[in-house]
Amino acid sequence: DVLELVCESMDTEYGRPRTLLALRACSRAWADAVSGAMRRGGRSPHEMVPPGWRARPGELAPALSSPFLARLCIVSQQYGAVQNWLRVVPSSFMHCFSQVQPLADVHMMLRHVRSPTALRFAMSGQSFPVEKMEAIVNATTAAASLEELRFHDAIVSGTVVALLPRLSRLRSIALTGSSSAIEGADGLAAVADACPGLEHLDVHTASRVASDSGIMDVAARCPALRSLIISYTR
Repeated sequence: DVLELVCESMDTEYGRPRTLLALRACSRAWADAVSGAMRRGGRSPHEMVPPGWRARPGELAPALSSPFLARLCIVSQQYGAVQNWLRVVPSSFMHCFSQVQPLADVHMMLRHVRSPTALRFAMSGQSFPVEKMEAIVNATTAAASLEELRFHDAIVSGTVVALLPRLSRLRSIALTGSSSAIEGADGLAAVADACPGLEHLDVHTASRVASDSGIMDVAARCPALRSLIISYTR
């Protein structure tokens, strides 16, 4: 499609994302073209792809991971020849919203991304809002499709952990970063009790999370565990 090729040819840096937004507003055909170009993964000539990076099904290319482009991709899910393709929601999208509307990001994501398999949050040392997790578990399709949660530099409360059993397909949890913590005495033991089917746990660089007793609790209570990443926790 010619319009899609025009969108793909645009550099994703230096203000060009706003050009894509303007084109999207022109007509349904242009909106379809913008969505298609983003699905195929725009490439900037200045882009540095992380070594070893491989796209997962439904994941944004690194060139499209800025907050503006991530948001544009999410609201474009109902357009294009292939719709509702996004499955992995990047943490950068959550930075599009101010603290005045802390639930706006989750509500917008749930409205446009029908069946997410992975959600990623970067909290900069702040507590992860219980209301966000409640919104996620109360969204029927998201709760039934979600397989992975990733938190970076987040403080996760016991109330949030207690909601995890309602995510029936959850198999992978990451809680990384030196500021990350799980509130309450049980820590990782509470996560293990909430997710006995856990297959992947990543707590690298999270020294406040990865206690010896917590790691032992996970190993004992999650028989399906296949990978455990605890590097840089001491």
